[in-house]
Amino acid sequence: MSKIQHTILVLISIVSSFQCLAFYEGGAKFTAQLNYTKPPDSLIVKTFTKNWTYSDYPVSYFKAYQKGKFRFELEEFKKPVMIMITIKQGNKRLSYSYFMEHTDNVNFEVFRNNQRDSIAFSGNGSEKYNLVNQLEDEFKEYFSERSKLKLTITENLESALEKYAQMVQDYNGRKQEHIEKSNLSPEMKELINLQFANYYGDWSWLLSNLFVFKKTSQEVRDQIRASYLKFSPIFTQLPTAGSINCHRYIGALFDRVRADRLMGNNVGSIPLEQYYHAITNQYSGPVRERLLAEFFMSNYTLQNITSSASLSFDSLVADARRYLGKSELLSEALDYRSRLKRGNKLTEPTFTDLLGNPFNLETLTGKVLLIKVWATGCGGCMDFERRLIQDISPSFEGEQQFKVVSINVDKRTENWINSLNTGKYSTRRHLNLNTGGQGLSHPFLKQLNVNALPFVLIVDKKGNIYQKLDLSIENNDIIKVISSAIKE
Repeated sequence: MSKIQHTILVLISIVSSFQCLAFYEGGAKFTAQLNYTKPPDSLIVKTFTKNWTYSDYPVSYFKAYQKGKFRFELEEFKKPVMIMITIKQGNKRLSYSYFMEHTDNVNFEVFRNNQRDSIAFSGNGSEKYNLVNQLEDEFKEYFSERSKLKLTITENLESALEKYAQMVQDYNGRKQEHIEKSNLSPEMKELINLQFANYYGDWSWLLSNLFVFKKTSQEVRDQIRASYLKFSPIFTQLPTAGSINCHRYIGALFDRVRADRLMGNNVGSIPLEQYYHAITNQYSGPVRERLLAEFFMSNYTLQNITSSASLSFDSLVADARRYLGKSELLSEALDYRSRLKRGNKLTEPTFTDLLGNPFNLETLTGKVLLIKVWATGCGGCMDFERRLIQDISPSFEGEQQFKVVSINVDKRTENWINSLNTGKYSTRRHLNLNTGGQGLSHPFLKQLNVNALPFVLIVDKKGNIYQKLDLSIENNDIIKVISSAIKE
């Protein structure tokens, strides 16, 4: 063989190696077929690189290369990460969540079947996607069966609670059989088991809420507590190494800590400090760090918490820093709460009014402000507006030192105005402002790390932060917060 021939063979070998390297080390690859009469021209994919829901993750939009057909590749990650595929079909948004691996090369097809949308996967790595679909379908079936038990009715409640516990055992047993029969790796089986169809978490959440709701009947509460204490040791899914990567499991574990304490008294609430120390004392290492991150970030931390009107996270933020370790998520959560510290000065509070003119909130110095941030299509935003109009604002009718500031983040002015005119999101009685096309990227909102809506904040007369209102705070407690700020 001549030197030239040898050199050519070597070059071919090198090129082939690079081609194989590019294929095997690239990101996950997807092709899709959407079988609709009028399929959308784009798919929306969000990648949860940190495996929790509070960070501002980039969203990718992929255009169809033919009618209803898509082809895309996602960024490579060495470990499994959560993705959410969203299909916007008319007024509906269909979202599907999965764990993705960088070796995946899958095709999925979406079609209408018996008046419902179905999605099926094939190709390399498809088994875990189809397994998740199966588990989630059975979870929906479980919810339908659960509603038939009518657990909110006190008659024959003890019998209904027994039937409910048996149902949870049966459905969870089926789930475990599906997972064990799969050919997935032990790591992927663990992640799917923790993340999807959490029957134990739903059971403890429902019973703790029933317990709080039935505050007028000690006998009923005793029945609920007895059922909880009987099955709680069985319906427990202990944290594992993969737990911190499963945000639904962490959310359920977070609720379980609260539920255990609620069942220990007849008040129907617990002190915030007790909740915090239950986490720090009961757990350690990465699981404790992840639960504390949830504690400081969740909109529902103050649900069923004693005297939530006068609560401040400031002292707990300072204490939690000793558990910081290497947790990026806890660091992010503590930074978030630090930005909301009482007395912090708000920066760059300039927005656009209904006439298109700039409006600076500093002109309202001397008034206590309830700032609510909302967007078109946000169900929670509509719910809070209803609470505000019906239950909160009447207490401050004619109060000259109080003003509601309604800030919309829609990027199109016509969407903002149309939604305002429905009366579902805001009212002309509020001061209505917009972020001027900047959405959640407006500097004022970036300072406060606003990534979920509605976002509600009380500002004192000096223009400083007074208190962020978690959505779980009762209306009467919100009234107390505002009244307290007015008096200062």
